[in-house]
Amino acid sequence: MRKIFKKIFSPKSYLGDLCLCLFLALLVYITGFLLIFLSEINSGVAGAGIFTVYYVVLLPIFLIPSALLLFVILVIHRYLKNKKNDFS
Repeated sequence: MRKIFKKIFSPKSYLGDLCLCLFLALLVYITGFLLIFLSEINSGVAGAGIFTVYYVVLLPIFLIPSALLLFVILVIHRYLKNKKNDFS
């Protein structure tokens, strides 16, 4: 299992970078959803469910571009790093 995890999230491939970015986005999404959902259950306020709907609908609009921006930054970093190694 550890080898599979290391191979998928390897810093040696672009696919690994993409998987890492999407995994981090999914982890943030699920963690945030659980925190919001549990706080609404404990609050007992009428109409608190609307926050869950906002979270489920609006957070992916922010989270997916953020993950793709992180991926682009990692790709540029990898490209410049490889280019620097070629000149050495």
